[in-house]
Amino acid sequence: MYAGDNDDRAVPSGFVGWNPTGPNLLWYGMVNGSDMMAAGGGSPANPLTSPMYPYMKDVQFMGDPDATQIPNGGFFGYTDYGYNQQYIGGYGDLFGPGPQGWLSQYAYAPASLTSFGHPAETVVFTDAAYADDINPISLQKDAWLLPPSTGPLFGSDEYCETTHGLHGGGVANVSWLDGHAKSVKPNVVSTDPLHKKWNLGYVEKTASPPNDYYYGGPEVQP
Repeated sequence: MYAGDNDDRAVPSGFVGWNPTGPNLLWYGMVNGSDMMAAGGGSPANPLTSPMYPYMKDVQFMGDPDATQIPNGGFFGYTDYGYNQQYIGGYGDLFGPGPQGWLSQYAYAPASLTSFGHPAETVVFTDAAYADDINPISLQKDAWLLPPSTGPLFGSDEYCETTHGLHGGGVANVSWLDGHAKSVKPNVVSTDPLHKKWNLGYVEKTASPPNDYYYGGPEVQP
């Protein structure tokens, strides 16, 4: 419904014109840039300010009753679900002003939803969390989905695997672009003990080579 009122464009991630110290309207609500990486992992966004709110009956994206073991806190505020940032919502100005050449395969700004050739197999949202053993950062909530190709690009899959399979059977709830929902088991690529413990991975069938098909990438179905 949002796309129908906005020239077929997806809900923006909120990163175009990102303000590192001031307010930013992210997909799940208003967040102040200075809260990024704040003590305790930032602060919650107000879902009533989300551009999605007028199109929803409630604010379900702020609470997952089956993932209560994930502590509150996270980058850019927090929510319980991750949004397909690189292909649908747009990576915006997080890595510098304007489109970046090294990110040319991804969407800078919100994408046209009718531009995707396989909407029934394109991820929009999944259950999401973040943890890495490099910084280290313990398990916390996360609002973003990064595709498998970003693991090598950003230096480690630990930074990019954010779909968690903490529901029964080790599965994650996934919302697809055509509107249906289907659970999947995340593919955990990294050897990080935190990722193995919490089942943090990607939505993909195979990890060799990394394949972005289910995120809207150019690859064929593996």
